[in-house]
Amino acid sequence: MTLRQFVKKTGRRQNLASWLLLGPDDTLPDQQSEWVLGQGWFDNAFLSVSSYIAAASGTFTRGSDGTYFDKSGLLITAGPDVLRLDHDPTTLVALGLRVEGQRTNRFTSSSFNSGWTTQNVSRNFAGIVGLSGNATTRVADSGGAVNHNLIYATSPAWGGEHTVSFLVKNEAIPRVVFEPALSAFLDNMSTPHGPVIACQDDWFRFALTTPSNFNSGESYSVNLTTRAGGAQGIGSFFHSEYAQIEEAPFASSPIFSEGAAATRLADSLTYAAAGTVEGSVLISARTPLGVGGDQNLWCWDDGTTGNRYRLYRVSSTSLMFEVRVGGADVVVLNLGEVADDTDFTVAASWRVGSFHASLNGAVAVSSEAYVGALPAVTTLREGRSSVGEEWFGTIARMARYSVAYTAEQVRGMSA
Repeated sequence: MTLRQFVKKTGRRQNLASWLLLGPDDTLPDQQSEWVLGQGWFDNAFLSVSSYIAAASGTFTRGSDGTYFDKSGLLITAGPDVLRLDHDPTTLVALGLRVEGQRTNRFTSSSFNSGWTTQNVSRNFAGIVGLSGNATTRVADSGGAVNHNLIYATSPAWGGEHTVSFLVKNEAIPRVVFEPALSAFLDNMSTPHGPVIACQDDWFRFALTTPSNFNSGESYSVNLTTRAGGAQGIGSFFHSEYAQIEEAPFASSPIFSEGAAATRLADSLTYAAAGTVEGSVLISARTPLGVGGDQNLWCWDDGTTGNRYRLYRVSSTSLMFEVRVGGADVVVLNLGEVADDTDFTVAASWRVGSFHASLNGAVAVSSEAYVGALPAVTTLREGRSSVGEEWFGTIARMARYSVAYTAEQVRGMSA
């Protein structure tokens, strides 16, 4: 239905929200998830998130708690099966729906209690209130000997890449080191911390990923140090919470653990939606903090991997648009690279013999070679495929149309 037809039928033009994304020909979207505002559009109506999901025959599940940053920059825990509408911890800008796969925090205490030992530092478990609203652990240099560490001994079974992350506030961010050193990656506590995300009230979240030769069968210790090898200026104390180590190539959202390793289960948002003879989709999102396998932004399938449309990011950081029929990829368009932790907008359109997709207003990538049947699809997914492969980032908005557009129109949609 076009805007003109809608107004003629309802007389409601003045009541249309400014965020509703009309197609290039003024077609109204069949469906729009406006996650940054906590609203949605379906069946020609503006709805709250819960009403929108119900009206669109949607189902959201996550069988565990999950964390996200609210509009004040506080770290909030959402209970099982509760959506996480995330915010940038630095700017407080709304990011939208966070969708992540399953991850396990292997530290038995994210507050540096069980499993952690001290080396010339003291621990106070009643430190200042942190971003989670709870008291944090204060670690202070005791002076004297050269090395000053909180130490966690790993299991010999922990092989492969691991990412360590912490929320920290102090006079200077401490270092994370591994002992003994892993090849040339960390040289006996002389390499500083990894990438840092500034949060509110002078808190930071930083993460460090080991190389893939974090060998199974060998034990290492993860050391959070206030001073290393006699070096000064690293910081004589720090406050910290949400210590985390994941068997993964990048950090996901913080996972609380106490007394045992803890697992955050996967997010899943699906809608029962029959395919159309042609169509288009427009999505604004932010990429994850890293790459590792396919990261599915959007997928419309038949419950299998054999028939589907999907937008996904690969390990090279390229964003792809794929059409698959009967288990064969009939259209694969490479839209170009998108860096980690980066906002972008993508649009894609399909019709027999005419497939186009554009990233951030770039000239559309097109294919007209395939003229066979389109995939018969039944289930639309935001942030995952039928077999998981979750996005691990955020989705600001998604709009779907039952109309196909030209390459130039698709380019305009993504601009």
